[in-house]
Amino acid sequence: MVSTDGFPEYVVKAVDFEHPWVAKYRIPVTASIFAPYPFTACLFVPSEEGIYLKPSEEDAQLMARFIQFKHTSPYSFLPANAADLALDVDPGVNTVTFARMPHSWVYRMETWTMQTLFPDMTSPFVFRTLEEAMLHSVSQTQRDQWDDFMDKVAA
Repeated sequence: MVSTDGFPEYVVKAVDFEHPWVAKYRIPVTASIFAPYPFTACLFVPSEEGIYLKPSEEDAQLMARFIQFKHTSPYSFLPANAADLALDVDPGVNTVTFARMPHSWVYRMETWTMQTLFPDMTSPFVFRTLEEAMLHSVSQTQRDQWDDFMDKVAA
């Protein structure tokens, strides 16, 4: 299990610190679509498949790259103790939680200035791939930088 040091008890209860993706990719894996903390981004992994499906290993790898990408944003404010924490916490960004559905991906975004954004099955914001959902969740400027970032990561 990954160390829970530095996280409040309610976060320890909400995040599955024993999930292998937490240690392998530094991804906050939650059993709820509601992010419990200002993480850079979260991946919702349901305990049972139904409306939502469990993401794949490839999805987790892409999510790890997305978290790295978010740290390149000028709005990223990593805390001084970020390297000491098991997961990436960034109070300077709006936490985004991604969820996989049978034929699409959706996300829920925590914001400071407006209601929580949660595109659902009836929304026009339903995406065929995780990458489409990720790119929709960031600014146009960041979308323009995504390909360059992915090329650098692949190199």
